[in-house]
Amino acid sequence: TFGLGNGVFEPASGTRLTLSGSLSGAGGLRKRGLGVLEIAGTGAYAGTTHVDAGKLVVNGTIGGPVIVETGGRLGGNGAMGNMTLQNLATVAPGNSIGVLTVNGDAVFGAGSTYEIEADAAGQSDRIVATGAVTIDPAATVTVSAAPGSYALATTYEVLSGASITGTFSGPVSSNLAFLDASLAYDPANVMLTLTRNDVRFEDIAQTPNQAAVGSAIATLPTNSVLANTVAGISAEDARRFYNLISGESHSGMRSQILSDSSIARDAVWSRLATMGDEPTEGGAHIWSSTLGKLNALAPSPNHPYEQQAVTGGMVFGVDTRLDAVTSVGAVAGASLSRFDVQALGAKLTANGVHAGVYGAVEDARFALRGGALAGLYDISSSRTFDIAGQGSTNSSAYTAAQGQAFGEFAFKFLDGETAAEAYAGLSHAYLGPTNFSETGSALSLNGTATGGTMTTATVGLRSEMQIGVDDMIAKLGLGLAVRSVIGSSEAGYKMQLAGSTPFDITAAPRSGPELVFDLSLDAPLSQKASARIAYQASIAEQGIGHSAKASLSVGF
Repeated sequence: TFGLGNGVFEPASGTRLTLSGSLSGAGGLRKRGLGVLEIAGTGAYAGTTHVDAGKLVVNGTIGGPVIVETGGRLGGNGAMGNMTLQNLATVAPGNSIGVLTVNGDAVFGAGSTYEIEADAAGQSDRIVATGAVTIDPAATVTVSAAPGSYALATTYEVLSGASITGTFSGPVSSNLAFLDASLAYDPANVMLTLTRNDVRFEDIAQTPNQAAVGSAIATLPTNSVLANTVAGISAEDARRFYNLISGESHSGMRSQILSDSSIARDAVWSRLATMGDEPTEGGAHIWSSTLGKLNALAPSPNHPYEQQAVTGGMVFGVDTRLDAVTSVGAVAGASLSRFDVQALGAKLTANGVHAGVYGAVEDARFALRGGALAGLYDISSSRTFDIAGQGSTNSSAYTAAQGQAFGEFAFKFLDGETAAEAYAGLSHAYLGPTNFSETGSALSLNGTATGGTMTTATVGLRSEMQIGVDDMIAKLGLGLAVRSVIGSSEAGYKMQLAGSTPFDITAAPRSGPELVFDLSLDAPLSQKASARIAYQASIAEQGIGHSAKASLSVGF
């Protein structure tokens, strides 16, 4: 019971106070504090309700007038007496979409805001007044439309009264990129209409891949659920939607396979680096090496999400010295690569088998080394994401063939217990055409990629220093190089949604130079056996990569 004056309620920020009983008396109510006060019962008190700060939610009834002061908010599904919104006051009916009833007059003062929620099913917030409605020309309306499949035009009755005087300031603000909001008036009602505008789906894109997806969606039939869903979301949500649909992870996997061609190649380079210390002629050596690489690509303006790749495997080789300066060998192995883009819900794996040959011609000062490798990959993919409340899981399986050739020229300028050489290398990798067809949902993609290449040049220094005593002599190796992609024809995929025109999707580029640091340790295990462990770090603008190898060589 309120006596003369006002009962003051001041819920703190982040709190909610609910009055669910019967409120009576000659006084009024004053709402202060940044929290929420809910009137859930019957407010039969005679005085005025003032909302000075925070939010008043009327889910019951208030018999007297309600005045929302500057900075205050009013909502709920209940009823009240006269409603007055002062400057910078806001009314937002419902607890989501809902109706506020005003048993009397409603006044929208200068600078006040009517916040309207609407959905694709034709439902919206509404204020129903039994008396006159007065709207100051400086009062505004904002529309927050829920995602959904909207018609080309949807009309909602958002305000009604015994009479309507005045109009809201325009244009009406809306959160949707592809629907314009407008108001229309008759003597007793205000209507809101959401109409498809002339903003193209690709116009809100911020990256080439987003623009490609947007353009493709625009070619879908006019009754397409997908296109109508895009038309009913915000620009931010549309861009996220484009990223998820794009299938960029498939292009990323192709780029990753080309980039990871260096892993098996580096295992061969590592073997070639130790062959010069072995007996000059006769016999053969068998060797094995583990493979491991972790690579993370940082977000970039055109590819705004982190991408991670992990590769592991094993290779085996056999080689022999033909004469004092010539060595030849063969290598074979297997690898498993995983490529993840968490922000896109994408996980791809590639099981690879590899085989190749290599050789070297070297004397006391100069060396020419090189080889060729071929690989075959079984790729499986899974993309799981949610768009506008609709879950989508898409999967595929396909194969890819890859080949590479590589060589380097080295000059040894220091020999003895400490040795060093300068070198320049060139590698050229080719990845054959691939095709895939996803299954799982209406957002499944078909993709076709032509063959792509990546040419890499490396210039650097290597050194090794003998460490240990007596017969236990190991070698510590250090290397520093600059490696750069000097040519690439990898174009990514030409994708297609069911019913759309094809669109091009590319992967994050890997063209920038990178600084490569090598650390290794070679140790003899016996007269005919040795072991080697090696670590490599590569630092580039796109991210940092780490790789490690452990190898064993046995002569017979």
